[in-house]
Amino acid sequence: MERADRITKVGAVANMGMAALKGVVGTAACSPALQADAVHSLSDLVSDGVSLWALHRARRPPDKYYPYGHGKFEAVGSACVGGLLVAAGGGIGIHAIQAAVDACSAVEVSQAALGLQLGAAAVAALSVGIKEALYRQTLTVAAEVRSSTLAANAWHHRSDALSSVVALVGIGGCACGVPLLDPLAGVVVSALILKEGASIGSQALGELTDSQVEPPPPPSPSPSPATRHPP
Repeated sequence: MERADRITKVGAVANMGMAALKGVVGTAACSPALQADAVHSLSDLVSDGVSLWALHRARRPPDKYYPYGHGKFEAVGSACVGGLLVAAGGGIGIHAIQAAVDACSAVEVSQAALGLQLGAAAVAALSVGIKEALYRQTLTVAAEVRSSTLAANAWHHRSDALSSVVALVGIGGCACGVPLLDPLAGVVVSALILKEGASIGSQALGELTDSQVEPPPPPSPSPSPATRHPP
């Protein structure tokens, strides 16, 4: 549990810093993709808190209200993480689609200086490295402590790394004179987040409803009368 707490807290600190950095630089560079990525990092921060709560609650001993233990709270935590991802992905998608519509309909969109765009690209690249490292470390600890909530949080880190890759492509395209690529990258980021959230949420709901419980082994066939030993 100590390692699980430590890696989750490290992730929370990293998510707090990356959300703030992406938000400030994304706003300054007028980058919908990086702004979307900032919201994703912020949702990661919330999921870190949910993960810590679920980890501690699931390991409480049985009591009169939960005579079979608190293990289902792991699935509750995973379901919450999935729901947060879906909500974040939906909000990001709406914002990115509006930015893409504005770009296509010749609505005046402020263009950032090349220096700001390069700064936004550097932040996205930094996010890729940090979140991929967090994904690997968190997944390792999740396997050690057998925590589905921690595994879900690990994949949340991975989805953030992937969304940063997409944001990096969009920012690069904008810097090369194709501004439509940036909001389109935001739409792709939204789709990635929605897909990951739906996957995590459906697995958690399956665990809560016992649809993923392994069936009991079939009973051993009783010996035939010919093979029975005499008393």
